[in-house]
Amino acid sequence: MKIVSKFKKYILPIIAICFSSCEKTDTPIALPTSNIMVVNALATATSTPVHFYLDTQRITMTGLAYANTPNYMVVSPNYSAAAFKNSSTLALLITSPIKLTAKNSYSMFLYGTAAAPLTLFTQDDLTDPPPGKSRIRLVNLAQSVGSNVDFAIRNDYQTTPTSNVVVSNAAYGSSSSFVVVDSCTNYGIQVFATGTSTVKVSSSKITILPNLNYTILVRGILGGTPAIAIQAPINSTVF
Repeated sequence: MKIVSKFKKYILPIIAICFSSCEKTDTPIALPTSNIMVVNALATATSTPVHFYLDTQRITMTGLAYANTPNYMVVSPNYSAAAFKNSSTLALLITSPIKLTAKNSYSMFLYGTAAAPLTLFTQDDLTDPPPGKSRIRLVNLAQSVGSNVDFAIRNDYQTTPTSNVVVSNAAYGSSSSFVVVDSCTNYGIQVFATGTSTVKVSSSKITILPNLNYTILVRGILGGTPAIAIQAPINSTVF
């Protein structure tokens, strides 16, 4: 009986400690992250998909085709350089310094030509639009336009549609801030040479849904290949 009592005295507390240890769970540590959207607008006659890298880490699973439709990707902010490479040969096209901050969203656009590639890096203010409204921005990457451009939208549901300029004097290789507009499923979009009625490119039946942010990208080459075009609005909302 004394042996049993001693067993209970020493062994049972050890068992209790073991069970207590097993019941503890570690609290997961949330790592800092950023969001980045990557767009291939490199205007070449034979557009080859590209891969996107942060430092030496390839971020894209498959090559980004010309005029791709991107989404924001979640990445670590601990990178200092961005690069694009030919997805077939892995030849380096361009590298650019980059600075990401946790909890912020960014866009990286590849544009120009294969002989002279360029990048546009933006920090994106993705504030929610007012209820029932939308927010849009213009990214002007169209070549050979010959001037800065004005960006206008037109509600084609109206009996007498009128074009309203929402972004003025946008330079090549620039992005405007987001501006609030009415949502509409039948917008006409026009890009004018700044301060004139000369239409450089237009598009119709554009859908801008409420409560979302959109990027309107003007790309291509006026009078060249690929032709200048207004890309379908890119949903620039992080869910």
